[in-house]
Amino acid sequence: RRQMPQISVCGARWLAPLLLTLMVAGCGGGSGSGGGSSGGPAPAPPPAPAPLSDAAATRFLEQAAFGPTTTDVAHVKAVGFDAWLTEQFNAPLTDLPDVADTAPLDTAQTAFFANAVNAPDQLRQRVAFALSQIYVVSNAKVDSSKAMINYHRVLLNDAFGSHRQLLRDVTLSPAMGVYLDMVNNTKADPATGTSPNENYGRELLQLFSVGVFKLKPDGSVVTDGSAKPVGTYDQNTIEGFSRALTGWTFPARPGQASQDFNPSYFVGPMESHETYHEPGSKALLSGVTLPGGQSAPQDLDAALSNISQHQNAGPFLALRLIQALVKSNPSPAYIQRVSAAYADNGASVRGDLKAVIRAVLLDSEARAGDTQAAGSSDGKLREPVVFM
Repeated sequence: RRQMPQISVCGARWLAPLLLTLMVAGCGGGSGSGGGSSGGPAPAPPPAPAPLSDAAATRFLEQAAFGPTTTDVAHVKAVGFDAWLTEQFNAPLTDLPDVADTAPLDTAQTAFFANAVNAPDQLRQRVAFALSQIYVVSNAKVDSSKAMINYHRVLLNDAFGSHRQLLRDVTLSPAMGVYLDMVNNTKADPATGTSPNENYGRELLQLFSVGVFKLKPDGSVVTDGSAKPVGTYDQNTIEGFSRALTGWTFPARPGQASQDFNPSYFVGPMESHETYHEPGSKALLSGVTLPGGQSAPQDLDAALSNISQHQNAGPFLALRLIQALVKSNPSPAYIQRVSAAYADNGASVRGDLKAVIRAVLLDSEARAGDTQAAGSSDGKLREPVVFM
């Protein structure tokens, strides 16, 4: 879209919707007492940090944005990586347009690409895209541009918030409710022999939050005395989460009364209806059991807190964000450093996504290759959407 620095061969921020090629990314103190009375020479000031090169700024923007522009490179060189991140964290959100219920499906795609190319809050746009690869919703089942736009809006809004809130908003998105069958999922009915749908309960654990095996902070798998991987959960846990997440339906349309099963509507979070919420106890992770008799919102919040406090939450998310933004095969030490930022942002706050993103992008392993030729493992295969 705009002229690139001459040193870059793969960072232009422009997108061609049919291109499917993959490219590799990432191409003091002295001893004097003051007042000048010590008699000795003044200590030398610390050396100034080396100025950023065009190559380093370009490489950083290829990770933190949808590619650099000449102006962006000059600005990053002027303010530095850390200050640029702070600016981006504070930048106003560039929203997606509201569309009619009948808008063609490619309306959502066009809106996404327009923001990827033009939005000034590039970090938010890029992180939201990374999150969309973790918390997946597909138009193969959610055949609505309005639904897809409102789902991506959730990711944009929560990109710099708390992981716990992100999990809640993703879970209650009507688009996710349709895609993984949580919407209108009801309690067991002994008369008909039906039980709650387990699709979202299983995928929430396996693909969205903790994974199938217990992890150490560095992402390596915990093993038992026989060197076998230790499982994170079992079928009883899946059933417990599935029961905890019953009793939710589409949000009511403006001006319409809420019903037991509202008609399809994709603006706003799903609504709870206690009549269809499973009333019994539910087994969760780490041996926790929810008591019976809680409301649908109470069970939802307890279940998501149980996930976000699990030992796997940090390394699970760390690995996936590193892979989406920086490199395909991070070292265990890199994962552990990002996991530590998830566990504590420096102010005793767990799951602060700003701290996690900063740790991902400023880590020494992420910056390897800024001042020297990048090694074969210092990048990743770029997704077609990012390359285009």
